[in-house]
Amino acid sequence: MAEYDTDIGEYCRPGSGRIVAAQADRCTDAAAEALAPLFGAQDDLLPPVLCVRALTGELARRVVPTASTGYMEFLLAQMWSIAGLLDQTPQGQSYLDRDFKADLRAVFDRVPYRAPGGRAKYPRLYFGAARALDVDVREAVKDRIAWSWRFEGDYLFSETWAHARYLATYDDAQALEALAAKFETVQDGNALLALLRDLMDSPVVSAGMRRIVQRYVEDGRPTDNGIDGVPVVPVGTEVRLLLQARSATGERP
Repeated sequence: MAEYDTDIGEYCRPGSGRIVAAQADRCTDAAAEALAPLFGAQDDLLPPVLCVRALTGELARRVVPTASTGYMEFLLAQMWSIAGLLDQTPQGQSYLDRDFKADLRAVFDRVPYRAPGGRAKYPRLYFGAARALDVDVREAVKDRIAWSWRFEGDYLFSETWAHARYLATYDDAQALEALAAKFETVQDGNALLALLRDLMDSPVVSAGMRRIVQRYVEDGRPTDNGIDGVPVVPVGTEVRLLLQARSATGERP
């Protein structure tokens, strides 16, 4: 799209367009490594938002179905980040326009979900970006994932957790039931609170998700911040603060 090319030339660092032209169609782990510095700081300065928007839109537009898992982690992270950044202010929202969002959403149609086959943030980024961009991938992935709830502290890398949390944003009864059952198995207060916080950190929090978290407002199990001399705080206290904070930020349906 000419708009992206023009904005890359106008807002990005010199040479950015040449790197994009050389790497955007490769969609490999090595391509992600070559492209990543374009999004990072240089001389302590991050690239302008409109540069990041143009880079992300162009990469999304040119991604191929065979893109590697590493490349998709990179691209999905940029998509999720720029969409959230633009959505924060009325000025930014004007740049989160229909055509730009369509280019980002089309990535989910073009690149099929593939189980990562190892410890990766790909599921978390895939489902998180999909929900942040209001992309419904439920049918597309339903036969590609086999749930396994045997994770503990590794929930950030768990395909099951990422998928169930995504389904729960739609108040999916099976997902809500499975999540509630998982919480019941967690004995440690810190571990439980970490899962509850992550559930509420979803781009969308449904009524069913909130009801699950609400169950723990009177939980007396201690959480320990690891600082000597600082009193422990019950799970219930932290949960009440968590619910209040999420209400204050608002929720999208």
